[in-house]
Amino acid sequence: MMRKAFGRPAGVVALVLALAAIGILLALPLQGLFPVMVVLGPLMVLQYLYWRRRRGWERTTWQYLQKEPLRLRGASSPPKQGRSLTDHAVVHKREPTTD
Repeated sequence: MMRKAFGRPAGVVALVLALAAIGILLALPLQGLFPVMVVLGPLMVLQYLYWRRRRGWERTTWQYLQKEPLRLRGASSPPKQGRSLTDHAVVHKREPTTD
């Protein structure tokens, strides 16, 4: 979510911090069950507030796709500017059947 909202650096930081927090929790000698979201929840809120202050409002999905277009499976290159993803799709038409 952080990558979509604020860009690749925010996504990488979120991934690293979450994995580090989980790793630290696993290394601690905790007895019994421990709700990990007690740690991850506030960490996610702090990250969101940091990136919101640094980058401003979240990107919309449209802005995200314009900046980082989807790559289609089997496509050798990403779609060119000004072309939609459907220009690259293969459409199979069904022949009408006569019953």
